[in-house]
Formats: sequence, structure tokens, C-alpha cells
Amino acid sequence: MVVYDIFYKVLKILENNHIILLYDNVFPINENGKFVRVHGIKFIILKEALDDRVEVVLTLLHECSHALNNDDIYAISILQKQHAEYVANCYKISKYIRICAHEYGVPTPNIPALMKYLHICESCYYDIISQEVLKYYNSDGTPKPEFE
Repeated sequence: MVVYDIFYKVLKILENNHIILLYDNVFPINENGKFVRVHGIKFIILKEALDDRVEVVLTLLHECSHALNNDDIYAISILQKQHAEYVANCYKISKYIRICAHEYGVPTPNIPALMKYLHICESCYYDIISQEVLKYYNSDGTPKPEFE
């Protein structure tokens, strides 16, 4: 199944960046996922009750962005935290589309449908998704040969 393959690719991203995945079965969290650092070790805690594999992958990518950008150290003010959330969402969108395109072909040019699939309802990400999708198409709207 497509999402399981992508899930293992995301686990490899975590492994390559020395980020440990834990589940919230001992200390439940309210969010789908949470990045924390303890004694310099980076962890992503994932809500064990998540059953939507796309949501799991997107949550891991989002929290991975926080870990890679050290948002727990540098995002202090409310404005910085909001910006960190925006950057994390942009990262998860672009990374997920990239992984899917390289594994399974060109993403749909139907941006509203893609946004729905990605569980993204905020219109501020429309341009980010559009820019990422355009990377896989020629100027005439045909898919680039390497992604057909």
C-alpha cells in the first residue's frame, strides 16, 4: 500500500537525522504529535490512537521540521512560534509531495483535491502546494518525462 511505503521513508528521514520516535501510550498528548528534546536527544511523540496513515505521515513530517529547525530553542515569542508552525507545514507539504512524486508519479494538478487529501484547509498553503506541484510539469502543462 502506498502510504505504508511512504511511512517507512519518513521513518528513514527520522533515523538519518537521529530523531527517535515514541508513542504516547505512557504519557498521552493532546496533539497528534509533539517534538521534544531531552538532554540533547530529539524525540517525536506520536499519538498512538491515530489510525489515518496519511495523517500519521504528515504529523511526523511536521514534527520533523520542528526538530530539524531546532524550534524548541529558537521559537520563543508568539510570532516566532506562529512562523515555526507555518514553516513546519510548508516542509510537510513539500516533502510529502516530493516523496509521493518520486515513488508513484506526478501529483495531481488539481490543487483543491490535493489540499483535501493532505488534510489542509488553510488557503495560505495553496501557493506552496501549487509551487511544489509545478515542479513536475512542463510549461505546456504536460508531466515532465522523468515523472511520467
